[in-house]
Amino acid sequence: MINPQFSNLAKEHGLSPIYLKEIILLRAAGLDNTAIASRLGINRNTVNRYTGALRQMYENPKTREDFMRIYRLTFCEEEP
Repeated sequence: MINPQFSNLAKEHGLSPIYLKEIILLRAAGLDNTAIASRLGINRNTVNRYTGALRQMYENPKTREDFMRIYRLTFCEEEP
């Protein structure tokens, strides 16, 4: 089950909540983008787009808080 807050944040940035969560978890487990694409059965460029979107969120001061919320909600069901 995906947290509604996580789902809304992902959709606000044009990302599928299901893929986003899986990509974050698999990256945290040490898989590279090619391995993630293979595991999820999606194109490597899709994984590249998601990781690129996360990087852009982190690097932009206006969206950095969204990035931090996405990561908190990936590993915790609720925000503190």
